[in-house]
Parts: sequence; structure tokens; C-alpha cells
Amino acid sequence: MPHFRGRLPGKMFQARIVGPEAPVKTWRLLPILALLLAPLFADTSLPLPNPGFESGLSGWDNAGDNGMSLASPSAKESGAVGLRVTDASDRSGSSLTSAKFPAKPGATYRARCRARIVSGSGIAVYLFYLDAAGKLLNSGKNLKELSSSTPGWQDVECAATAPAGSASVAVNIHSYGKAIVTADFDSFSLVEVGGPALVPSKTAPAPQAGFGPLRSDIKGRPFDFSNGDFEKDMEGWDVEGDGDMSKAVPEAARAGRLGLRITDDNPKGGSSIASPKFPVTPGKEYRVRCYSRMVGGGGGIGLYVQFFEENGKPIEQNPPDMMGLPSGKDWKKVDYGTYAPEKAATWRIWIHSYNSAKVTQDVDDLVLYEGDGSQTERPWAPQYRLRPEEKARLTAADLVGPDGIVYPDFRRAGVPGGIPELPVKVDLTGKIKPGSDISAVLEREADALGRSGGGVLFIPAGNYRLESDVLITNHHVVLRGAGTNKTRLRYTYAVPHGTVKFYRLKPGDSFNIVEIHANPLDLKNLILEADGKEVGRKNWQVHWGNTYSMRVGRSAIFDKVGAGRHTITGKAVYANGEVASASIELNVASAPIEPPTILPSQSGAISFAGAIDGAKILLAKDGARGDLSLTLADASSFRPGDRLELEAPATPRWNDLIKNVCAWGRYRVNQYEVLSVSGNTVQLSQALRLEFPVVDGAYVRKILPLEGGGIEDLSIEQTENLWINTVSFSRTWGSWARRVHVRMAGKNPVYFLDSKFGEIRDCVFDDAWYKGGGGTAYAGVEVSYDCLLDGLVTYGFRHAPDFNWACSGNVVRRGRFYSSDAQWHSGWCNENLFEDCIIQPDGQDGDYGFGFFSTAPEDDAHGPIGPRNVIYRCDFKSPKDGGILNGMNEGWLVLHNRFVVEKGVGLSLRLSSFDHLIQGNVFVFPNGADSAVLIKDASCVGNEVISNRAFGAKAMVGGRGKAEKETGNELLPYDDAPRPAPAVPSIYEWQKKTYPLK
Repeated sequence: MPHFRGRLPGKMFQARIVGPEAPVKTWRLLPILALLLAPLFADTSLPLPNPGFESGLSGWDNAGDNGMSLASPSAKESGAVGLRVTDASDRSGSSLTSAKFPAKPGATYRARCRARIVSGSGIAVYLFYLDAAGKLLNSGKNLKELSSSTPGWQDVECAATAPAGSASVAVNIHSYGKAIVTADFDSFSLVEVGGPALVPSKTAPAPQAGFGPLRSDIKGRPFDFSNGDFEKDMEGWDVEGDGDMSKAVPEAARAGRLGLRITDDNPKGGSSIASPKFPVTPGKEYRVRCYSRMVGGGGGIGLYVQFFEENGKPIEQNPPDMMGLPSGKDWKKVDYGTYAPEKAATWRIWIHSYNSAKVTQDVDDLVLYEGDGSQTERPWAPQYRLRPEEKARLTAADLVGPDGIVYPDFRRAGVPGGIPELPVKVDLTGKIKPGSDISAVLEREADALGRSGGGVLFIPAGNYRLESDVLITNHHVVLRGAGTNKTRLRYTYAVPHGTVKFYRLKPGDSFNIVEIHANPLDLKNLILEADGKEVGRKNWQVHWGNTYSMRVGRSAIFDKVGAGRHTITGKAVYANGEVASASIELNVASAPIEPPTILPSQSGAISFAGAIDGAKILLAKDGARGDLSLTLADASSFRPGDRLELEAPATPRWNDLIKNVCAWGRYRVNQYEVLSVSGNTVQLSQALRLEFPVVDGAYVRKILPLEGGGIEDLSIEQTENLWINTVSFSRTWGSWARRVHVRMAGKNPVYFLDSKFGEIRDCVFDDAWYKGGGGTAYAGVEVSYDCLLDGLVTYGFRHAPDFNWACSGNVVRRGRFYSSDAQWHSGWCNENLFEDCIIQPDGQDGDYGFGFFSTAPEDDAHGPIGPRNVIYRCDFKSPKDGGILNGMNEGWLVLHNRFVVEKGVGLSLRLSSFDHLIQGNVFVFPNGADSAVLIKDASCVGNEVISNRAFGAKAMVGGRGKAEKETGNELLPYDDAPRPAPAVPSIYEWQKKTYPLK
């Protein structure tokens, strides 16, 4: 879900907004007590050199380190590198010491960093105090050990008072002499606690990782608002209707004395805090900059930009000009802007937690400013607006269409050669009884069938139960029923409240992975212990959703208790404090057991799952768009026929380029077959669609996908509200679902993840149990490539059709999607096709009410969407805008579609959404519209609007930006105009016929 936090954006305005006639409260006199208690002292940041190891070990002393501490990209949490300490010796330890700073006896100093245990335990951050001769005064004291029971990155803080005789202080990182440990460190800081505030911290904020001076890089004119940093308590802020949820408190300060903390624990009402109003000029850009973090709760708070007419009447914006505030616990910069509409006289910002949200959020260092309109160029060198005559620019990734438009290559979407018609090899008729649980039989028979070469496993007509999931890990196994209305499966697996279950484990087993399950209702923590020692923990967070499971690897348990038989305990902690637990005795092996454990990326009632095999191998040369080969640092492990996965990580360089603030996820990824190997160069089966640069640490790794798996001609219903997909295809190639009817999916219905050449054909997906956000009720594919969804019908999903994370080359065609919106939902999805689909969102159950939607770069849960996606001959009917391109989108093709829009515009473009071709579309506005296409920002350049017809709009193109080409368009009175009928009804079929694959 994007920055709307899973709630309908339009419904946010149903909360009570501070009215235009409401007086702005001004604190005319600060309380006398507050003046008397104003601090004379504040933490003083010491200028620690190279705190994030971006310059290697420069500024750090590694004498006595034994070569154990190295700057490495693998150790980073932010930036390009972090520090990795690898101590494999049980006799000596590491030692890395920062620069030294003057210290005053009796003063307190505090060191902080971010760190994680990769393996083992026994490493700490120290504060060293030294006398004038450099002698260490506190050997073995003043330390904070990293917790080996905390998974992932953790906050580490060490504070201590300087002893008598102290002359200097330094930070030291040291692994114990007998310890075996690998740990990563990043983002150090060192402060004198309560030092004299010689410089007001709001004028010159203390240096912090990733934070620059508040106003120095603002391109525009800041408004004179003296309390955007809340140092004057709530002076100047309007809190009418806030319900005492918003307060200036020291705990919320990013720098200085105070910051804003919003504490909304009311399930029905939301907070409300508004700035003063400032004058605006229609057509100019107005922006807000601040820093924010989520302290607790489930998220659900937005920062709105509001405009008012001269008489104070609010000017409604649809969708509202807003962005959701960050959901992470670390401070993040927020920078959001929009353009003043016609008749606007004043503006302000309004911070509001949604009525159904429960959240605690901090905000500080807020600046309102008028933008200078300087961004009128493309943010990077464009690649995707191609002309047929530019033959030197065309690559193997491009195909010239019948209309002279250069398209991406969609020919490979779906199972190569089509879904095969296979004979039945194993018939379960007479072996299973209607009404019985057949999960164990299905898995056992599927395993035997796969080991014998594969084939069709036939399930006769009847109603059957699946009391546990069915996992298939062998190639070419196809489950086939007698028909969707004849073979019916009911997945009834449940975890009763008050119990914990161990997944696929029995007493005495050896294992590679321990997975536990618990009832998800009001679940807050999952914990795994070995002999009473915590080895894994999963804590509630904003995208927790309907989480019910947790996995912990063998190595984490081995590092804690060693090899042998141990008691493993799983615990589930609930919101009311109730704890459920269960224990099992398992054998902890000293090395991974063979064969390796294969589990799906997301669990399914029925799962087909492949594996990853091999280490990451860096590219030795950039992979350019259109390339058919890759040069690796070492290609010796690859052979013809191998499958590889190619990925370019989201580095700070790349995130800055595309303005991505999302700190997780996968963006530039694809999978290929190796055709041949010559030296360190591998020839690929397809051309690259994106660039994979060496500077971003692009790499490949070998994968072992399951191939040729299928499920067809049956119905599956899930009876429990449990976050499990109905059918999961994880790490598969050339696999399919055909004529499958899913009723009440637990998470997603039939879902491809980390897969290629998948196909969903002539299926029906009818509703889902859980629609509370967090990656659920989607009909589409995720981190998958060249998949085909043909003839799919869905009812009542949140996002359908939907592409998630790095999807590329996928085709959705001839589909009908009712009560859901179309989504490019996260992670730079590129070169995908929607074709000949009917899409009718209703703005309920989590869909946003737009015909289609692409997530925004400032969306910290999803990030922006990539280039050259194609929407061809689709029919959208939506209560809000027909489509939104939310920023940093390049070269989309929006061709021959109909958009019927109840309220809003046909297409809305913002924030460097550039070089799009909008051609041959029909826009229908029963209630009228100011424009068919809204180019909101001057940064949206190079867009062509050609030969479209708009029924009921005042203008074809509106907004602050201008179309580069606007020709052949017609404005007509409202009429229920039919869909366009291009000469070629299917680009996908035309490409396959005109450019047949060899």
C-alpha cells in the first residue's frame, strides 16, 4: 500500500478539517515557568570524522585490530558502505578507535550507532577516557554489548561520565578475545551530554547522518514562520479540534529543545494541527520541508497542503495535496510541494492523523517556502522516447509497432510455447474420499510424481479438505481437477488462539529453518528461544498486517546454543499481554543439512517453490539497456542452460537520482537463461530492459527455479482469516494456473513471486478475507518477469491488476477487474503491459478510487515506478481520476483507452513525470472536468498529447506544466462515448505474429 496507509485517500477529508472561519490560535504569552526553565545547556555534538565509514577507515585507528575491521558495502545500513568486523579467532579480538576529543572530568559523553550481529556474539562499543599522557583510564569499562538476540539492525548507545584526570574521549569497537563474531556498524555519533549551547541548535543543527542544514539547500523563498521548529511551544499553530493529541515535548526534538509529538490513541477521532496562513500567487509552487519519524502505533498520518480563496473558503483538491508521514523509527526528511490553483489567495499546511488510525508521530524543523520553479529539465538523460527512424538508438529490447510507435518487447510473456495439454499420469480416483483431508496424499503423490519425471496428478470431482498446506518442490508436477464446479478444495488450516505451532517439524528433527505459527488476531510479537535463550524475534510494525508466522535459520540457533539436542520454544505475545507458547526438542546441526530446505517466499495453501543457489558475483562491466551479454568478475561457475538473477541494489546514488525515500525493497532485477559462456562473459536469452551499473554494485547469482508446475480445473476456498496465499508460485519458471476459481483468499489468490514466464489464464478470484493493507488482496505478480495474466476476472480485491517490486515484461490482457484499482504498486516496475482490460474501482475495501495508480518517490513504503509501462485499449470507470503518474516516470505509452471519470481528471502527471505519449484516448466526464490531462508540475516535460477526445472537459491539458506536443485533440459536449477501436486490437498478439520467436 502506498503513502495513503491503506485507507481511501478521499475519505481522509471526512475527518473534521479546521474551518476557514476558525480563528488561528496564537500563544500571546509563554508560561512564565517555561521561560524560567528554558535550558541553558544542550547536547553538544562532537565532529566525529567519517562516522559512516564512507571513506573507508579514514579517521579511525586500527592498530591492534588484527585486520578484522574493514569498510564494506555488505555492512551498510545507509550510504555506500558500513563497517564489518569479522573475528574468527578465539584468542584475539578486533579493535578500532575513533579520533580523540577533549574531555572534561565529570562531564558525560554518549556514543551512538546502528549495528547488527551477522553471526556469533561478543562485541561491544566502548567509551575510552584517556589522561593527558594518552593512558587509558577505564580499561574494560563503559561499554555496550550488541545483543545477539535482536535480529537485524539495532540502536546501540553507550554513555558514561569522564573520570578524574580525563583529558580526551574516543569511541572504540572491540570484539572479545575469545569471541567468534561477525558484526556490522554504521552511522556513529558522539556528543557531550548537557554541554554548553554556545550556538543555538536550530540555527546550526548538530551534524546528523543524512541531515544537512535546514535551509541552505532550499531552492526558493522561505516564509517567515518563526515556530516551525516548535521551540516556542505551540505558538502560532492552530490546534482547534485536536483533542490535545499534538504537543511540543523534548522527546520529539530532532535538534534543539522541543519538537512536535502527535499521540493519537483514539480509534474514532484524529489529530489536527495547522500552520498560519500565508499569501500565495496562483500558478506558483509551494512546498513544505520537515523531518519526521513514527514512534509507535500503526501509522496513518498525513501532511496536507491546503489553499483558500480570498474570502477564506477552502479550495478542494481531489485527490488532496498530501503525503503520508514516514513510518520508520528513524528521522526522515519530508519535502512535498504542489501548485497554487486558480483563485488561491492563501495557503497553510495541516497535519492530521486519520480518524481510524492509532499512531505516535514526531515532527520537527518545519519550513514552508515558495519554490523557484527551477526544475524544468529531465532528471536524467532520457532513453525511452524512441522513433523508428532512430535506428542507432534502437536496441534488442525494442520493437517498432504497427502505428510507428516503438514498444517494449512483450513476446515472451507467459509459458514458452503456451500451456501444454498433458495427459493424466496419476489418477486419484478411488484413492481419496470426498469430504476427507487430502493434503498429505496430494503432497506425497506430487513428490513421487516429480521424482519420476513429472506429469498430471488428477483429483476427481468432489468436495475435499486441505487441513494443512501442500508444498511441491519438484519440476513438471501439474494438479488437475475435473472442473471448477466439480473439484472443490477447502483450505481449513487454522491456529487456535492460545496456541503456537511448529511448521513441518517433529521432535528430534534436524533442520535448516524453524518456522512457528500463531493466531494473528491482536498479535504483537513472535519470539523463538533455544534453551531459554532468545534466538529470534518479530515485533509488530506498521506493515504487520495479518502476520501469523516467523522463520529463524539454523545458524542463529547454533550460534546461541551450539550443536546437539535443544529445547526450542515458540512464543506469541498479544496486545492484552497474553502469551501463548509451545516447545519442541530438536537437533541443532553444526552445518546446514542436505538437501537444503525449500520453502515458498510467501506461504500458500498450495505452493510451488524453487531455490537460490550460489553466491553473489559482481559485474565487471556495466550492463546497458539492450545488451545480450554480461561481463562478470568471475563466470567460472556458470554453464549453458543455467538460470541467473541479475540485480542492481538501490544505492544512495541511485535513490538520490530518482528521489526514492523508501529504505527497503527490490527495484532493478531480472532473471535470464545463460546461452553460452566465454571467459567471464555470459550470453543471455534476452536483452536487458534497464541499466545495471557497476557503480551500484550490480551482481548476479545462480538460481534453481522450479519449472513446469501447474494447477488447473478446480476451485479452492479458504475458510480462515489467515495471511496465506491460496496458490503461491515462488522462484518458478514456465508455471501456470488455468481455469482455477479462488474464493476468499487469505492474503493473495494465485501469486507469482521471484518467478519468470508464469501464466494465469481464465481464472476467477472472488474476494479476500483480509484487506487491512500490508501487501494483501492483490491480484498480480511480484518481483516477477515476462508473466501473462490472460482472461482473469476478479471481484472485491484491493489492487487488481497489480505489479509489485521490480516487475518487468509482464502482460495483463482481456481481464475484468471489479471493485479494485489497477496498480503499479512499488519498486520501479518497468515495461509492463495492460491491454484490453475492464477496470472498475469503487473506492472501497482499500482501493484508492483511481482507475490506475503509480506509487510516488516520497512514499517511504513503496518508492517510485520505472519507465515505459504501456496501457493499451483498456476501459476504466472510476470515482476519482482516471490515472495518476506520481513522479519520476519516464516514457509511458497511454494509448486508445477510455476513461470514464465521475470526479477528477482523466490523467494526472506530477514530479518529473516526463516523455509520455498520450494518444488516441477517450475521456468521459459525466460531471464535467477542468481538463482531461493535468500536468501538475513544470518538471513534467516532453509529454505528447495527440488525437484524444474529451467529452465534458473544459480543456484538454491543464496545470502548471505544458505539453511538448498537443495536436489533433477534440473537446466535445458530454456523451457516453464508446471505447476506442484501434486498427490493431492487441499489441501483444501483433508482436508475436509479426516478430515470431525462434
